[in-house]
Amino acid sequence: MTAGGGGNSTLSLSLQSASPAGAFALDSVTGDVSPISSSTASGTYTLTMRDMCIPMRLLEVRACGDLGYTDYTAKTGDGTTLSAGQYVMIENRFEIDCCGLVTSWSLSAHNTGTLALQVWRPLGGTNYELVGENVVNVTATGDNVFNIATVEQISVLVDDVVGWYTSGAAILDWKNDPSNGAGTTTNYVTSGATASSVGDSISMAATTNHDHALFATLSATSNPSFVNLPASVTSSRQSLTAGVSIFTVAMTAGGGGSSTLSLSLQSASPAGAFALDSVTGDVSPISSSTASGTYTLTMRVTDTCGNTDDQDLTITVTNIAPTLHGLPVVADVSESAVDETLLHLINVTDADGDTVTCTHSPNLDYDVTSSYTITVTCTDNEDTVSGTVYVYVVKNNVPVILNLQNSTSITSDTPSNTAMFQVLEDTAIASTVYSVSVYDEDGSTSHSFSSSLSPAAGAGFFSVGETNGRVTLLAKLNYLTQDKSYNITVEVSDGQLTSTSWLVLEIVNVNEAPVLYQAEYQIQTQEAPAGTVLPSPGYNVQDPDGDNMTYAFVAGIESTYGFSISPSTGSISLTLDFDREDSGLADSSRVWLVRISDPAGLAVTATLTVSILDAEDNVPQLSSTSYFGSVYSNTQVGEIVTTASATDADATAPNRILEYSVAGTSIFNVDGSGNIVVFAGLSNYQDTQHTFTLTVKNPGSTSNDTATVSVYVAIPSGEGFFDKAENIAWVTIVSVVGVCILLGLAYLAIQAYDSSVSAVPAYKMQQVAPHDTKLPSTAKSSRPVTRSTVVTPSDIRAIETHWSAWDNRSWF
Repeated sequence: MTAGGGGNSTLSLSLQSASPAGAFALDSVTGDVSPISSSTASGTYTLTMRDMCIPMRLLEVRACGDLGYTDYTAKTGDGTTLSAGQYVMIENRFEIDCCGLVTSWSLSAHNTGTLALQVWRPLGGTNYELVGENVVNVTATGDNVFNIATVEQISVLVDDVVGWYTSGAAILDWKNDPSNGAGTTTNYVTSGATASSVGDSISMAATTNHDHALFATLSATSNPSFVNLPASVTSSRQSLTAGVSIFTVAMTAGGGGSSTLSLSLQSASPAGAFALDSVTGDVSPISSSTASGTYTLTMRVTDTCGNTDDQDLTITVTNIAPTLHGLPVVADVSESAVDETLLHLINVTDADGDTVTCTHSPNLDYDVTSSYTITVTCTDNEDTVSGTVYVYVVKNNVPVILNLQNSTSITSDTPSNTAMFQVLEDTAIASTVYSVSVYDEDGSTSHSFSSSLSPAAGAGFFSVGETNGRVTLLAKLNYLTQDKSYNITVEVSDGQLTSTSWLVLEIVNVNEAPVLYQAEYQIQTQEAPAGTVLPSPGYNVQDPDGDNMTYAFVAGIESTYGFSISPSTGSISLTLDFDREDSGLADSSRVWLVRISDPAGLAVTATLTVSILDAEDNVPQLSSTSYFGSVYSNTQVGEIVTTASATDADATAPNRILEYSVAGTSIFNVDGSGNIVVFAGLSNYQDTQHTFTLTVKNPGSTSNDTATVSVYVAIPSGEGFFDKAENIAWVTIVSVVGVCILLGLAYLAIQAYDSSVSAVPAYKMQQVAPHDTKLPSTAKSSRPVTRSTVVTPSDIRAIETHWSAWDNRSWF
């Protein structure tokens, strides 16, 4: 429809009449005419339509019609006061009450610039989510119309609202019109807000009485549809794998819109065989063993408006019949054939991998029937195939052993027709030592063998293969410890007839090399004189034949100077005096290869290492027999007085350790390096000579060397007896007292002499022994001496002598 005169008045459409009625319907919004039923009868139908122009006014809500102001060009005058920001219109003219698409925008512009025309979805309160936008470039003021390309049309739902965003100066015109009752509805604006992206949600502040110069045109969406349905798919059972897609459903939104579509499986017949992935659209078998047949799956696509479309996918699963290969065929069979005898191997395959079952008949008897026709039938439980096997029964003959008959007899006790065969004792275990050859006139190559051995112990060494007649060695042979021959009775059968023959296995002795169980050996011993036999290496070697073995050095490996080896035992002896201090024998270790051989020359080689250890066979020697030193009496403890040195001729360090000691002194000692040191204070030993013995030896040894050490303790300079004032003082006092005592004694002597002239006195004299001089006077012993004669001068001299000798006082 179009408005008269090319105007933009709103037009309404209606169906006035239909004849016959009830077959077709008119969509008054989109103008679509569609059948009411899918089974409309054939014939002619007349539908009368009416369109009507609605005068220009504020639009009311219309299902998938236009929204906003049809007279948007009149909403001008106040646009200059709008600021940049995010706007959402919630008045009823801008609320959407259907599912559809925004096909165009019309607006009156106050300024030019970039304008984002948007659809917002309410989240509750003042919160809204941006669900779509068309960014347009307004290049002229006044009336502007923007038709939106199909792929850019915004999909809308009921209750969505219109808004816009501008980052610069206001572009849309608007009018504050309180007189318009509908215009008093509160709208939302967020001034200065940053641009939102689709999916963002924001909260907006309220503003009122704004009639905005904006108009949007909506169209209802048509039903979504499938791109590739209905469809049919054929697949063999062999090609089906659980979970692997055999078909992918494709769909599209109605009218080319951007509505979100959902996919579902409405029904499946038979059920449980195939599954639909509602996200990817893939259809795949649930099991890898899906039965053959036809399956119908009904799919449904639904858009956000609830519009749907149903279509079918038909899947045909086919079965491949088994295939019999190589039939018909002719087979000959002996009359002696028993149950389970293979006449012909049926080769049947099934491309689907199904289990195939085949049946056939009958039993055989040459004297009754000499030929048979066998029909083989095979089925995979869905398809059946058959083939024919022609069987001719052949008379059975006895199998003949070829290589055991007509052999030379070994002894009179050996059965006739016995073959003789030699087996070397070094034959490897599991080796085939003999193969029985059989001829069967019937052409059969399938025979069974049985055997017995004598002596019975032979069963532990040999076996005869039950299917191939091969004589196999089971265990290691040893000529020295086991029987030298074994008789084997061999019987061969074709399943019905048998023949028997004999085989003698003779064990042949084979010389074997010695067996060395350890490759390396070591000996350690101290240096010793010539002729010393070193400890045995303990060779771990054995000759399987029990032969005596010979030992020898391998020439050219390393010098054997000073050593010899015993050919019979392998023991090592010294051929000269071995002293590690001898420069010619200083090496402490020798490594040789020792060849161990049997009388036939078969040999093994061992590595022998001989280590000669240094013995402690030298006594340490001091460098001198006497050492001298001097030290002042004020020398500190630990100071070195003099140093003695010693040497040890032993070759290795452990045997050259020196141990020093001193005897005969308590004030001097010696350290581990031979230094004579002060061990105690020397202040009481001024001007004395000390002589003591110095000894050196190895630790733990009793052999040693000694020297005499003499040390003089000197008085330090300035420390003589009369260099000290206190010594001079007490010596002076003692001298004066001594003079006085002498004078007193002289006086007493004179008086005694005078008294003795006139009378004979009696004296009591107290004597003190020298060892009592330090005792107190009360402790001194005395004895009276009574004189009956005059004291003579000799008595006086005796007293004076005692006085002088004691160097102390006496009391009388």
